Amino acid sequence: MYKKHLPREICFTFCLVFFLACSTTPDTNDRSIVIPFTLENGVIVLEAVIDGRAGRFAWDNAANFSIIPGARSRPERWYRYTVVGGEQTLVPFYQIDSIRFGNIDVRAQSWFINIVNDFAGRGTVALGFDGMLGNGIFNGFWVELSFSRNEIVLHREKPAHFANTSHAPLKSMLEITGERTDRFYLPVDIDGEKFLMLFDTGAWFHAFAFPNGIANNTSPDNVRRITSNREPWDYYLVQTNSITILDRTYHDKLIMTNSWLAPRRERTATIREFDDVGLIGINFMRHYDFLFDHRDLVNGITEGMFFIPITPPAERNYGFFSFLTEAPEFGILNFWSTYMGLMITSILMDSPAYTTFGLRLGSIIAKINGESVHNFSRAELLAPLFFQRVTSFSVLDEGGGETLVLVQSQ
Repeated sequence: MYKKHLPREICFTFCLVFFLACSTTPDTNDRSIVIPFTLENGVIVLEAVIDGRAGRFAWDNAANFSIIPGARSRPERWYRYTVVGGEQTLVPFYQIDSIRFGNIDVRAQSWFINIVNDFAGRGTVALGFDGMLGNGIFNGFWVELSFSRNEIVLHREKPAHFANTSHAPLKSMLEITGERTDRFYLPVDIDGEKFLMLFDTGAWFHAFAFPNGIANNTSPDNVRRITSNREPWDYYLVQTNSITILDRTYHDKLIMTNSWLAPRRERTATIREFDDVGLIGINFMRHYDFLFDHRDLVNGITEGMFFIPITPPAERNYGFFSFLTEAPEFGILNFWSTYMGLMITSILMDSPAYTTFGLRLGSIIAKINGESVHNFSRAELLAPLFFQRVTSFSVLDEGGGETLVLVQSQ
């Protein structure tokens, strides 16, 4: 039987059209969107084109809006009072018209500001990024945050591979305060009491910042006061019996509290007392793959969070901002490394560093035992017993000169 064949040119054209149709931008209504990221010094970095401007952006899922310095291509859409540089400021907001990752457009309503004189903006620029992307860019999706594959995957429907995984109840800001925002809070059990912990990918140096309210329910014998150059200025070192977070309970841990929202209590009328709110940062998250329900989060509706552990409990290392086996006997709890030396940012008020040697917030230690502080690793400097080996250290004065302090002679 004779078979009629299509001309070769027509077959070629049909195949080419079919190939191009399959390789063009997926329809975000029915396909998953895969967005690769890199993890740089604990920061999730996304390459994106925002309204035609290509750049490398840090992703902060706890930010209600993005920060894109210098982007003023359109009129202001609206104004809102927000805390900038520690003060309530009337800030113009702009709408992002297009967000593109690779060859994929994400059609989500999002807003940005172009100022950098708040904490997040300064940090974004200082780390060398072109801006910070907030949570609004992923509204309307199930958001899969995979540290095992270094991908963010946006799903219209709940993906099948999370069907039988562990589930954690999450609370939205609308449930807690009546404020409509794109933030998630996980209830965490600490010594039999529930506290809320914000999931914050923008907290790149944190594993946890525990709530200050823990100190209110703990015996004074198990609480030591810390002074810090970060608001709310005073927080605490607290001995706990048990802390349950996701799939694990931690026993007999010494923790640092620092309620992240405490400075906003008097500045934002819709936020209630936040001594019982803490923070879960990137150093904890990176041991899991997560799925967050962002479909109607701003309206307080979410199925919560699903998670898959990717690191066995025995191998998890959360870094310094998590648990301490014992308090540093010298009293220095945290510092910033600068080109001049170690700038103290947290110090125990009943410690030798504070009471005997006169160190304060902002004091800069340039040398230890005659050596530059840059010759020591951060892990060495934060080891509780490190300062038992210190015989002297040099502190910079206001004029840049060094004052030698002999530890053994005190």
